Amino acid sequence: TYMPEWLGLGNVAARGVWPAAASHGAALATCWLASAFLTGAFEEASVYRAGLSATVKLICQTGAVATLLLLALSGAGLALAEMPSSAPSGSFIDFEVYRSIGKTAFDVALDVSVGASCMTGWRLWWAGFI
Repeated sequence: TYMPEWLGLGNVAARGVWPAAASHGAALATCWLASAFLTGAFEEASVYRAGLSATVKLICQTGAVATLLLLALSGAGLALAEMPSSAPSGSFIDFEVYRSIGKTAFDVALDVSVGASCMTGWRLWWAGFI
């Protein structure tokens, strides 16, 4: 059974699933909100008076910035996670570190694709194109 890496790093046994899911959702929302502010996606002209091509361009720019922020946040999370680093090369611990990095990369790809689909659909609906 697949379990996201952020769920495993969130100490689910002690705190439960909901706090880990809420903190992960808050991190994703923070990335999207910060990228929207950085790209000007909340400006009145961007929200109400943009054509389809301008709306799609803004969605792509905002999504790219959100992806970069999410990558930076995920990298920082991996760097701060308690991963053993004093093992000889080729050991089982190396495998666990690489497995954790691979799962985190998959989680980021999943977060980006699902988030981009939801935000694109919502933005196109809000602008009146759907």
